Amino acid sequence: MYVPNQPHFRLVHLTKALTQSTLLRYQALVTLKKAISTAKRAVTDATAKDIFKQGRNYLTDKALPVQRAAAEVIIAMYSSDDGSHPSINDVEAILTLCVKSLDAADQLTRHTLAQLVGHLLASTQVERAAPAPEPAQKPKKDQGNADDDAISTPHAAAEVKKALLTPTEMLLHLSNHFNKPHQSRKIRVGIFDFYAALFTHLGAGWVEANFSLLVGHLLNEIVSLPRNSSTRYETLSVRTLVGILLRDLIGVRMLSEQGQISAIQELANNYLKRWPAMMPGSVAPSSTVLTMVLREVAGLLQQLGNAPPPVQDALSEPLVTILAHPSHTVRVTASWALRCFCYSTPLRLPKTILVLMDKLQRDLTMINTPSSSHEASLRALGHAYGLAALVSVIPERPLYVSYDVSAKVLDMATQLLKRASDHELKVAGTEVEVAWTLIASLMSLGPNFVRPHLPQLLVLWRNALPKPTSKDSQNNSGRSVAEWNFLLHIRESALGAILCFLQRNASTLVTLDVARRIASLLSNALSFANGFISQNVEDPAEIQQHQLPPGIKRERELTLRAREALLRRRVYQCFSELGFGSIAESTQASLLQSTISVFASPEAYGGIGSAVQAAIASSVGTFTSVWATVDGFGYGVTSNEVVDFGGIGAGVDGDVDGSGVSGRRDYLNRDDVEVSIDTLVRPPSA
Repeated sequence: MYVPNQPHFRLVHLTKALTQSTLLRYQALVTLKKAISTAKRAVTDATAKDIFKQGRNYLTDKALPVQRAAAEVIIAMYSSDDGSHPSINDVEAILTLCVKSLDAADQLTRHTLAQLVGHLLASTQVERAAPAPEPAQKPKKDQGNADDDAISTPHAAAEVKKALLTPTEMLLHLSNHFNKPHQSRKIRVGIFDFYAALFTHLGAGWVEANFSLLVGHLLNEIVSLPRNSSTRYETLSVRTLVGILLRDLIGVRMLSEQGQISAIQELANNYLKRWPAMMPGSVAPSSTVLTMVLREVAGLLQQLGNAPPPVQDALSEPLVTILAHPSHTVRVTASWALRCFCYSTPLRLPKTILVLMDKLQRDLTMINTPSSSHEASLRALGHAYGLAALVSVIPERPLYVSYDVSAKVLDMATQLLKRASDHELKVAGTEVEVAWTLIASLMSLGPNFVRPHLPQLLVLWRNALPKPTSKDSQNNSGRSVAEWNFLLHIRESALGAILCFLQRNASTLVTLDVARRIASLLSNALSFANGFISQNVEDPAEIQQHQLPPGIKRERELTLRAREALLRRRVYQCFSELGFGSIAESTQASLLQSTISVFASPEAYGGIGSAVQAAIASSVGTFTSVWATVDGFGYGVTSNEVVDFGGIGAGVDGDVDGSGVSGRRDYLNRDDVEVSIDTLVRPPSA
């Protein structure tokens, strides 16, 4: 007699033998998965429990193919087409085992485990009939009425349907594992693979309907937790992971056009408009949360193309308001979001430019008063960033802004440079940065605007980048830290404007004479940077930063070393844009020596004196792996993506394989979101 359950029983018995070879166990699980897929109804309840138990045990097997096969068996056991669903205890047990297996899993195994977790958690959102509650015992005198009600009560109770978990409870199962202390970086990145698989299984309709809940969970339960912002690396890593989910997965793939509009309104009302906190007891979103929200808003605006009236009403005021935020990251991100907004709504461009010019004038007047605070300077910089971002839109929307507006911006910038020398260093530094930021944005207007003003610009650049004097290179020059900071800052700001000029106007306006004069200015800046490095100026702010405990955040103010690094970076960028045909041989030798010293010099950016060496020596006993360091340098190992893009090749300007096709493609034909998450596993946390 044929017994349908016998093949399943034999396969389960075969998988129980742990002494069997890995290949035999793997093939048995693969065969079992196929048998379940074709003849699952023949499996009895006892055998199903046995299969689930063995599959759960093999999720932590040392052989990764066995783990993948076991995960596929469990997925087949709880396929959604026959109504079978796991219990809450089963889901929690499997999730715990999958998280534990992430630490030793490769990319293919992480993908399979993510599919398993996504499948099981998504099944908890399927509404099913809840068990009917037992009726309460009634007194005997009410038995007659109870008999009358008994006809309809069971039927009504059977109609009640309820999901196994609420969406919030389902998401907390993942965030609780992510936020556990001492969780390895590989596990934390793998959990975001679980998130991506879960959202994919739930589908675009569910994600769009629960967008507010998903964003609130990611921002409140992950981004805002102190454990995820204890170090600079943790902050940037979490920001990148959450950004992949919000932008690449949800925003690009799952939201319809109406869903994108609703998402922008949701983000504006619940986050952007809550800064600053005006009402007593209200709490404004953190800078990290605002940065994430602004990036998502900018991405959604780019997707929409043209912003409809509801989006305009939701964003017009908060984007301008957030430009005054004290965080530099928020100010820059808000400027980009404002640019995307005015690009998609060009009718608002001229009015917004005039509003920002008026606000900037008030800020510049306020910082010159004796009672002005540091926040006034930050507001001025934020409004300057926003104005510069909008000026760069004018070439792409030329019909909406008159020429007079650009001329007024240039006149404001030149006046700031002329009067900066009359003020103290703190005020002058703000005025100089504002001026050069505006001039850099005007370079995007093209040769027709820049050509008449080029002689004036060359004079301004010559004044900002003079030849180094003996005081710039000799030790004990008598300059204070504030003076060095100012000198480095104004040179770096001026070089930023030169870089924009070369990027936008080099093919038309850079003649042999102009190239020679610019090369001379760049040589002056390089000599100044080399002279500063040779002096070993002690910066109290840098000493304090090296003495901070690992969990304490550093000050916002840039150190002298950071200022010098920014200056040197601008010099290299400008030389690269200018080309080497106009550079003297002596300058080329100095430039080559400077670039080599960045890599080869042990004291280049390692801190002052032997501070870093002492820090390394003091932590030798607790050092376990480069992948666990957060010293900012990775003990000599860079975390920059030099060649390793995971499965994604990269060419110049997004050219993947040199074929001229812009974009990124995975040569293993994997999902882009999956590859983006996978690339965060390998680099050291430096």
